[in-house]
Amino acid sequence: MHKKRHKIKDRLFKIFRLYTSGKASTEQEKFVDTFYDSVGTEENVQENDMESISKEIKSNIDKIINTNPKVISFPWAAVKVAAAVVLIGAASILLFNLRQEQAEQPQYGQESSHEETPILLVGSDSVYALGEEPPEGTSYKIIDDQKVLVFAARAEENESKLLKVVKNPTKNVFTFLLEDGTQIWLNSGAEVEISSQFGVTKREIAAKGEVYFDVTKQQINGQAIPFTVHTSLQRIDVLGTQFSINSSNGDEESIHLVEGKVKLTHNLYKTSTLLKPDQKAVLNGSSSNILVVRAEDSNKVNAWRKNLFYFEDQTLASVMEELSQWYSVEIHVDKSIAQIPITGIITRYKNIQDALQIIEMTNNINTVKEGGKIYVKESQR
Repeated sequence: MHKKRHKIKDRLFKIFRLYTSGKASTEQEKFVDTFYDSVGTEENVQENDMESISKEIKSNIDKIINTNPKVISFPWAAVKVAAAVVLIGAASILLFNLRQEQAEQPQYGQESSHEETPILLVGSDSVYALGEEPPEGTSYKIIDDQKVLVFAARAEENESKLLKVVKNPTKNVFTFLLEDGTQIWLNSGAEVEISSQFGVTKREIAAKGEVYFDVTKQQINGQAIPFTVHTSLQRIDVLGTQFSINSSNGDEESIHLVEGKVKLTHNLYKTSTLLKPDQKAVLNGSSSNILVVRAEDSNKVNAWRKNLFYFEDQTLASVMEELSQWYSVEIHVDKSIAQIPITGIITRYKNIQDALQIIEMTNNINTVKEGGKIYVKESQR
Protein backbone atom coordinates (compact mmCIF):
# COMPACT_ATOMS: atom_id res chain seq x y z
CA MET A 1 0.00 0.00 0.00
CA HIS A 2 2.84 2.37 0.87
CA LYS A 3 4.40 1.77 -2.56
CA LYS A 4 1.13 2.58 -4.31
CA ARG A 5 0.60 5.78 -2.33
CA HIS A 6 4.16 6.88 -3.03
CA LYS A 7 3.67 6.32 -6.76
CA ILE A 8 0.44 8.32 -6.82
CA LYS A 9 2.08 11.17 -4.89
CA ASP A 10 5.01 11.21 -7.32
CA ARG A 11 2.72 11.37 -10.32
CA LEU A 12 0.66 14.19 -8.78
CA PHE A 13 3.78 16.23 -8.06
CA LYS A 14 4.99 15.58 -11.61
CA ILE A 15 1.74 17.00 -12.98
CA PHE A 16 2.00 20.03 -10.69
CA ARG A 17 5.60 20.66 -11.80
CA LEU A 18 4.54 20.54 -15.46
CA TYR A 19 1.65 22.87 -14.68
CA THR A 20 3.75 25.49 -12.91
CA SER A 21 6.42 25.37 -15.64
CA GLY A 22 3.84 25.89 -18.39
CA LYS A 23 4.51 22.48 -19.96
CA ALA A 24 1.32 20.66 -18.91
CA SER A 25 -1.07 19.20 -21.47
CA THR A 26 -4.66 20.44 -21.69
CA GLU A 27 -5.89 17.47 -19.66
CA GLN A 28 -3.22 18.01 -16.99
CA GLU A 29 -4.16 21.69 -16.74
CA LYS A 30 -7.84 20.76 -16.27
CA PHE A 31 -6.81 18.22 -13.61
CA VAL A 32 -4.83 20.79 -11.59
CA ASP A 33 -7.45 23.53 -12.02
CA THR A 34 -10.19 21.19 -10.79
CA PHE A 35 -8.34 20.16 -7.64
CA TYR A 36 -7.22 23.72 -7.01
CA ASP A 37 -10.83 24.91 -7.18
CA SER A 38 -12.01 22.14 -4.83
CA VAL A 39 -9.43 22.79 -2.10
CA GLY A 40 -9.59 26.53 -2.67
CA THR A 41 -12.97 26.60 -0.94
CA GLU A 42 -11.29 26.02 2.44
CA GLU A 43 -10.91 29.24 4.41
CA ASN A 44 -7.42 28.37 5.66
CA VAL A 45 -6.01 27.78 2.18
CA GLN A 46 -4.56 30.78 0.40
CA GLU A 47 -4.67 31.06 -3.37
CA ASN A 48 -0.93 30.66 -3.72
CA ASP A 49 -0.39 28.18 -0.88
CA MET A 50 0.67 25.19 -2.98
CA GLU A 51 1.97 23.28 0.05
CA SER A 52 -1.43 23.36 1.73
CA ILE A 53 -3.08 22.36 -1.51
CA SER A 54 -0.74 19.37 -1.88
CA LYS A 55 -1.42 18.25 1.70
CA GLU A 56 -5.17 18.54 1.14
CA ILE A 57 -4.98 16.44 -2.03
CA LYS A 58 -2.80 13.83 -0.30
CA SER A 59 -5.24 13.62 2.62
CA ASN A 60 -8.25 13.16 0.32
CA ILE A 61 -6.51 10.47 -1.70
CA ASP A 62 -5.45 8.59 1.45
CA LYS A 63 -9.05 8.56 2.69
CA ILE A 64 -10.25 7.12 -0.62
CA ILE A 65 -7.47 4.53 -0.82
CA ASN A 66 -8.19 3.27 2.71
CA THR A 67 -11.91 2.87 2.01
CA ASN A 68 -11.71 0.36 -0.87
CA PRO A 69 -15.42 -0.53 -1.30
CA LYS A 70 -16.14 -3.75 -3.18
CA VAL A 71 -19.05 -2.37 -5.17
CA ILE A 72 -19.42 1.04 -6.80
CA SER A 73 -22.64 2.13 -8.48
CA PHE A 74 -22.73 4.92 -11.03
CA PRO A 75 -25.99 6.95 -11.08
CA TRP A 76 -26.18 7.65 -14.80
CA ALA A 77 -28.65 10.49 -14.40
CA ALA A 78 -25.86 12.40 -12.68
CA VAL A 79 -23.01 11.31 -14.93
CA LYS A 80 -21.93 13.91 -17.48
CA VAL A 81 -19.60 13.32 -20.39
CA ALA A 82 -16.60 14.22 -18.27
CA ALA A 83 -18.13 14.12 -14.82
CA ALA A 84 -15.87 11.59 -13.15
CA VAL A 85 -12.89 9.34 -13.48
CA VAL A 86 -12.95 6.35 -11.18
CA LEU A 87 -10.43 3.53 -11.23
CA ILE A 88 -10.06 0.71 -8.76
CA GLY A 89 -6.85 -1.31 -8.87
CA ALA A 90 -6.27 -4.53 -6.93
CA ALA A 91 -6.29 -2.66 -3.61
CA SER A 92 -6.61 1.05 -4.38
CA ILE A 93 -9.07 3.72 -5.52
CA LEU A 94 -8.42 7.14 -6.97
CA LEU A 95 -11.42 9.40 -7.55
CA PHE A 96 -11.14 12.60 -9.53
CA ASN A 97 -14.35 14.67 -9.54
CA LEU A 98 -13.93 16.62 -12.72
CA ARG A 99 -15.93 19.70 -13.54
CA GLN A 100 -18.75 19.32 -16.02
CA GLU A 101 -16.63 20.02 -19.05
CA GLN A 102 -16.06 18.17 -22.26
CA ALA A 103 -12.72 16.37 -22.27
CA GLU A 104 -10.44 17.34 -25.13
CA GLN A 105 -11.70 15.34 -28.09
CA PRO A 106 -11.59 15.88 -31.83
CA GLN A 107 -14.56 18.13 -32.58
CA TYR A 108 -16.66 17.72 -35.68
CA GLY A 109 -15.07 19.71 -38.45
CA GLN A 110 -11.56 19.57 -37.00
CA GLU A 111 -8.73 17.42 -38.26
CA SER A 112 -8.64 13.98 -36.68
CA SER A 113 -6.49 10.89 -36.96
CA HIS A 114 -9.63 9.05 -38.09
CA GLU A 115 -12.28 10.37 -40.50
CA GLU A 116 -13.08 14.05 -39.99
CA THR A 117 -16.85 14.27 -39.49
CA PRO A 118 -20.07 12.25 -39.45
CA ILE A 119 -21.87 12.27 -42.81
CA LEU A 120 -25.50 12.75 -43.86
CA LEU A 121 -26.65 11.44 -47.25
CA VAL A 122 -30.04 12.61 -48.51
CA GLY A 123 -31.48 10.92 -51.59
CA SER A 124 -29.01 9.74 -54.21
CA ASP A 125 -26.93 12.86 -54.77
CA SER A 126 -26.81 15.06 -51.65
CA VAL A 127 -23.93 14.54 -49.20
CA TYR A 128 -23.36 16.75 -46.13
CA ALA A 129 -20.41 16.76 -43.76
CA LEU A 130 -21.87 17.23 -40.29
CA GLY A 131 -19.37 19.81 -39.10
CA GLU A 132 -19.88 23.05 -37.23
CA GLU A 133 -22.57 24.30 -39.62
CA PRO A 134 -25.64 22.02 -39.75
CA PRO A 135 -27.24 21.24 -43.14
CA GLU A 136 -30.43 22.99 -44.15
CA GLY A 137 -33.43 21.56 -42.32
CA THR A 138 -31.36 20.61 -39.28
CA SER A 139 -29.87 22.34 -36.24
CA TYR A 140 -27.61 21.57 -33.31
CA LYS A 141 -28.86 21.44 -29.74
CA ILE A 142 -27.16 20.60 -26.44
CA ILE A 143 -28.99 17.77 -24.66
CA ASP A 144 -27.52 16.31 -21.45
CA ASP A 145 -24.17 17.95 -22.28
CA GLN A 146 -24.03 16.31 -25.69
CA LYS A 147 -24.13 18.08 -29.04
CA VAL A 148 -27.17 16.67 -30.87
CA LEU A 149 -28.13 17.10 -34.53
CA VAL A 150 -31.88 17.80 -34.69
CA PHE A 151 -33.93 17.05 -37.80
CA ALA A 152 -36.70 19.61 -38.28
CA ALA A 153 -40.22 18.22 -38.32
CA ARG A 154 -41.18 18.01 -41.98
CA ALA A 155 -39.11 21.03 -42.98
CA GLU A 156 -39.75 20.40 -46.68
CA GLU A 157 -42.33 17.96 -47.97
CA ASN A 158 -40.21 16.79 -50.90
CA GLU A 159 -37.13 16.22 -48.74
CA SER A 160 -39.12 14.25 -46.16
CA LYS A 161 -39.74 11.62 -48.87
CA LEU A 162 -36.06 11.10 -49.53
CA LEU A 163 -34.02 8.29 -48.02
CA LYS A 164 -31.54 9.51 -45.40
CA VAL A 165 -28.34 7.79 -44.27
CA VAL A 166 -26.27 8.93 -41.29
CA LYS A 167 -22.74 7.53 -40.99
CA ASN A 168 -20.24 7.94 -38.18
CA PRO A 169 -16.67 7.17 -39.34
CA THR A 170 -15.17 9.21 -36.46
CA LYS A 171 -13.77 8.08 -33.12
CA ASN A 172 -16.46 10.05 -31.28
CA VAL A 173 -20.03 9.04 -30.53
CA PHE A 174 -22.48 10.94 -32.75
CA THR A 175 -26.09 11.49 -31.72
CA PHE A 176 -29.11 12.95 -33.49
CA LEU A 177 -32.81 13.54 -32.91
CA LEU A 178 -35.36 12.42 -35.51
CA GLU A 179 -38.52 14.32 -36.40
CA ASP A 180 -40.61 12.16 -34.05
CA GLY A 181 -38.37 12.88 -31.03
CA THR A 182 -36.52 9.56 -31.13
CA GLN A 183 -32.84 9.98 -30.24
CA ILE A 184 -30.17 7.75 -31.78
CA TRP A 185 -26.52 7.35 -30.80
CA LEU A 186 -23.97 5.97 -33.27
CA ASN A 187 -20.79 4.44 -31.95
CA SER A 188 -17.64 4.64 -34.07
CA GLY A 189 -18.15 3.02 -37.48
CA ALA A 190 -21.93 2.72 -37.12
CA GLU A 191 -24.56 3.94 -39.57
CA VAL A 192 -28.34 4.05 -39.96
CA GLU A 193 -30.60 4.32 -42.97
CA ILE A 194 -33.89 6.17 -42.41
CA SER A 195 -36.84 5.21 -44.60
CA SER A 196 -38.18 7.81 -47.02
CA GLN A 197 -41.65 7.24 -45.52
CA PHE A 198 -40.46 7.55 -41.92
CA GLY A 199 -43.25 8.86 -39.68
CA VAL A 200 -46.03 8.77 -42.27
CA THR A 201 -47.67 5.44 -41.43
CA LYS A 202 -44.63 3.58 -40.11
CA ARG A 203 -41.13 4.26 -38.84
CA GLU A 204 -38.47 2.02 -40.33
CA ILE A 205 -34.69 2.20 -39.91
CA ALA A 206 -31.85 -0.06 -41.02
CA ALA A 207 -28.80 -0.17 -38.72
CA LYS A 208 -25.19 -1.32 -38.92
CA GLY A 209 -22.61 -1.40 -36.13
CA GLU A 210 -23.34 -0.41 -32.53
CA VAL A 211 -26.38 1.84 -32.20
CA TYR A 212 -28.45 2.97 -29.20
CA PHE A 213 -32.12 3.95 -29.57
CA ASP A 214 -34.37 5.98 -27.26
CA VAL A 215 -37.69 5.58 -29.11
CA THR A 216 -40.57 8.01 -28.62
CA LYS A 217 -44.13 6.74 -28.83
CA GLN A 218 -46.09 8.30 -31.69
CA GLN A 219 -49.72 8.09 -32.73
CA ILE A 220 -51.85 9.14 -35.70
CA ASN A 221 -55.62 9.27 -35.22
CA GLY A 222 -55.27 7.32 -31.98
CA GLN A 223 -53.26 4.53 -33.60
CA ALA A 224 -49.66 3.84 -32.57
CA ILE A 225 -47.13 4.19 -35.38
CA PRO A 226 -44.84 1.15 -35.21
CA PHE A 227 -41.08 1.58 -35.00
CA THR A 228 -38.99 -1.11 -36.68
CA VAL A 229 -35.23 -1.59 -36.87
CA HIS A 230 -33.70 -3.88 -39.49
CA THR A 231 -30.21 -5.37 -39.35
CA SER A 232 -28.60 -8.03 -41.51
CA LEU A 233 -29.84 -10.79 -39.16
CA GLN A 234 -32.96 -9.53 -37.43
CA ARG A 235 -36.06 -7.37 -37.39
CA ILE A 236 -36.82 -5.52 -34.14
CA ASP A 237 -40.36 -4.22 -33.49
CA VAL A 238 -40.68 -1.62 -30.73
CA LEU A 239 -43.07 0.95 -29.31
CA GLY A 240 -41.56 3.36 -26.76
CA THR A 241 -38.34 1.92 -25.41
CA GLN A 242 -34.58 2.18 -25.01
CA PHE A 243 -32.25 -0.46 -26.40
CA SER A 244 -28.86 -0.96 -27.96
CA ILE A 245 -27.97 -3.19 -30.89
CA ASN A 246 -24.54 -4.35 -31.96
CA SER A 247 -24.10 -5.79 -35.43
CA SER A 248 -20.40 -5.02 -35.76
CA ASN A 249 -19.22 -8.59 -35.08
CA GLY A 250 -19.82 -10.10 -38.50
CA ASP A 251 -22.09 -13.16 -38.29
CA GLU A 252 -23.25 -12.48 -34.71
CA GLU A 253 -25.55 -9.75 -33.41
CA SER A 254 -26.82 -8.76 -29.99
CA ILE A 255 -29.55 -6.53 -28.60
CA HIS A 256 -29.65 -5.18 -25.05
CA LEU A 257 -33.04 -3.94 -23.80
CA VAL A 258 -32.79 -1.13 -21.24
CA GLU A 259 -36.50 -0.41 -20.80
CA GLY A 260 -39.83 -1.13 -22.51
CA LYS A 261 -40.44 -4.20 -24.66
CA VAL A 262 -39.24 -5.35 -28.06
CA LYS A 263 -39.93 -8.29 -30.31
CA LEU A 264 -37.09 -9.50 -32.48
CA THR A 265 -37.36 -11.89 -35.42
CA HIS A 266 -34.54 -13.78 -37.09
CA ASN A 267 -34.42 -12.82 -40.78
CA LEU A 268 -33.25 -16.23 -41.98
CA TYR A 269 -35.13 -18.70 -39.77
CA LYS A 270 -38.14 -16.54 -38.75
CA THR A 271 -37.75 -17.52 -35.11
CA SER A 272 -38.74 -14.75 -32.70
CA THR A 273 -38.71 -13.79 -29.05
CA LEU A 274 -39.85 -11.02 -26.71
CA LEU A 275 -37.30 -9.23 -24.56
CA LYS A 276 -37.89 -7.73 -21.12
CA PRO A 277 -35.83 -4.93 -19.56
CA ASP A 278 -32.26 -5.91 -18.61
CA GLN A 279 -32.31 -8.86 -20.98
CA LYS A 280 -29.87 -9.42 -23.81
CA ALA A 281 -30.44 -11.52 -26.93
CA VAL A 282 -27.68 -13.00 -29.08
CA LEU A 283 -28.20 -14.55 -32.51
CA ASN A 284 -26.06 -15.60 -35.45
CA GLY A 285 -26.51 -16.51 -39.08
CA SER A 286 -25.81 -20.23 -38.69
CA SER A 287 -28.48 -21.07 -36.10
CA SER A 288 -32.20 -20.50 -35.62
CA ASN A 289 -31.72 -20.27 -31.85
CA ILE A 290 -31.97 -16.87 -30.17
CA LEU A 291 -30.08 -16.92 -26.89
CA VAL A 292 -31.66 -14.74 -24.19
CA VAL A 293 -29.64 -14.00 -21.05
CA ARG A 294 -29.67 -11.48 -18.22
CA ALA A 295 -27.80 -8.37 -19.34
CA GLU A 296 -24.77 -7.79 -17.11
CA ASP A 297 -23.31 -4.87 -19.06
CA SER A 298 -25.92 -2.13 -18.64
CA ASN A 299 -23.33 0.36 -17.39
CA LYS A 300 -21.10 -0.39 -20.36
CA VAL A 301 -23.98 0.24 -22.77
CA ASN A 302 -24.80 3.54 -21.07
CA ALA A 303 -21.13 4.51 -21.00
CA TRP A 304 -20.22 4.34 -24.68
CA ARG A 305 -22.97 6.73 -25.73
CA LYS A 306 -21.54 9.23 -23.22
CA ASN A 307 -18.07 8.87 -24.79
CA LEU A 308 -16.83 6.89 -21.79
CA PHE A 309 -15.05 3.59 -21.25
CA TYR A 310 -16.61 1.45 -18.52
CA PHE A 311 -14.78 -1.46 -16.91
CA GLU A 312 -16.30 -3.68 -14.24
CA ASP A 313 -13.96 -6.20 -12.67
CA GLN A 314 -12.22 -6.69 -16.00
CA THR A 315 -8.69 -7.98 -16.20
CA LEU A 316 -5.95 -5.55 -17.17
CA ALA A 317 -5.43 -7.63 -20.31
CA SER A 318 -9.04 -7.21 -21.45
CA VAL A 319 -8.99 -3.48 -20.63
CA MET A 320 -5.87 -3.04 -22.76
CA GLU A 321 -7.48 -5.05 -25.56
CA GLU A 322 -10.44 -2.65 -25.54
CA LEU A 323 -8.12 0.38 -25.59
CA SER A 324 -6.10 -1.25 -28.36
CA GLN A 325 -9.17 -1.64 -30.56
CA TRP A 326 -10.43 1.88 -29.89
CA TYR A 327 -7.13 3.69 -30.46
CA SER A 328 -5.93 1.33 -33.22
CA VAL A 329 -2.60 0.62 -31.54
CA GLU A 330 -0.96 -2.69 -30.64
CA ILE A 331 -0.64 -3.24 -26.87
CA HIS A 332 1.31 -6.03 -25.17
CA VAL A 333 0.62 -6.82 -21.50
CA ASP A 334 3.16 -8.71 -19.38
CA LYS A 335 1.71 -12.03 -18.18
CA SER A 336 2.61 -11.28 -14.56
CA ILE A 337 0.06 -8.43 -14.40
CA ALA A 338 -2.46 -9.52 -17.05
CA GLN A 339 -5.06 -10.62 -14.46
CA ILE A 340 -5.07 -7.45 -12.33
CA PRO A 341 -8.77 -6.51 -11.85
CA ILE A 342 -9.85 -3.09 -13.09
CA THR A 343 -13.18 -1.36 -12.43
CA GLY A 344 -14.08 2.19 -13.33
CA ILE A 345 -14.96 4.79 -15.93
CA ILE A 346 -12.58 6.82 -18.09
CA THR A 347 -13.29 9.47 -20.67
CA ARG A 348 -12.48 8.43 -24.22
CA TYR A 349 -9.60 10.85 -24.50
CA LYS A 350 -8.24 11.90 -27.87
CA ASN A 351 -4.82 10.57 -26.88
CA ILE A 352 -4.38 7.04 -25.49
CA GLN A 353 -1.55 8.30 -23.27
CA ASP A 354 -4.08 10.25 -21.18
CA ALA A 355 -6.11 7.08 -20.55
CA LEU A 356 -2.99 5.05 -19.78
CA GLN A 357 -1.77 7.67 -17.34
CA ILE A 358 -4.97 7.38 -15.31
CA ILE A 359 -4.57 3.57 -15.11
CA GLU A 360 -0.89 3.89 -14.19
CA MET A 361 -1.72 6.25 -11.32
CA THR A 362 -3.88 3.65 -9.55
CA ASN A 363 -2.04 0.44 -10.39
CA ASN A 364 1.52 -0.75 -9.99
CA ILE A 365 2.25 -0.68 -13.73
CA ASN A 366 4.30 1.23 -16.30
CA THR A 367 3.60 1.69 -19.99
CA VAL A 368 6.32 2.19 -22.58
CA LYS A 369 5.88 3.02 -26.27
CA GLU A 370 8.42 1.46 -28.60
CA GLY A 371 8.29 1.09 -32.35
CA GLY A 372 4.64 2.13 -32.58
CA LYS A 373 3.61 -0.48 -29.97
CA ILE A 374 2.77 -0.08 -26.28
CA TYR A 375 4.20 -2.43 -23.66
CA VAL A 376 2.56 -2.70 -20.22
CA LYS A 377 4.80 -3.99 -17.44
CA GLU A 378 4.89 -4.16 -13.67
CA SER A 379 6.42 -1.07 -12.12
CA GLN A 380 9.78 -1.65 -10.47
CA ARG A 381 9.24 1.14 -7.99
